[in-house]
Amino acid sequence: MSVSMQLTTDSVIFAAIRDGDLKRAVELLLDTYQDELYCYCVRLVGAGHASDVYQRVLGSAISDIHGVQADRSLRIWLFRIARNTVIHHHQGDRRVHPQALRPDYIPVSGPEEAQGLRLQDEAVERAMDELDPAIREVLQLSLWHGLRLREVAAITERTIADVRSLATAGLSHVAHRMTHHRGDHLPS
Repeated sequence: MSVSMQLTTDSVIFAAIRDGDLKRAVELLLDTYQDELYCYCVRLVGAGHASDVYQRVLGSAISDIHGVQADRSLRIWLFRIARNTVIHHHQGDRRVHPQALRPDYIPVSGPEEAQGLRLQDEAVERAMDELDPAIREVLQLSLWHGLRLREVAAITERTIADVRSLATAGLSHVAHRMTHHRGDHLPS
């Protein structure tokens, strides 16, 4: 979605909230953001749990919609809610996600994701899987969800400089692995 289109849609949603038309605000919010939010949930918790997590994300968003500031991006706000909901989901299932108890835990996609949402090139997938979770999260948000680095910084609560550095490191690693991988398959 283009930035100007997102700002216009967000303005219309905020106007509906101001006018007390919560039903209209929620309808517009869902029409605009539900597909990418659901895909984000699938990537982070797998297809088997995505629906439950997504419902919790929507519940949180709807209950907090009056509190969101009109100068904020709804997209960033929703992704932050989704990210925090996934963290809580993983903390609730300590047996599968024991790392979720660490204060620095960052949800990233794992081996249980839906196949339709995986990258087409398995070598790229393997290179992404080798990355530090913080780097992988930045690349996933920017590459798979089309978020700008400024948006990724807001969602992950990092500085833009940190996000830029993580993205550069991740892209460099993936490019290096791809160059190495393709070199392994060249005819002798």
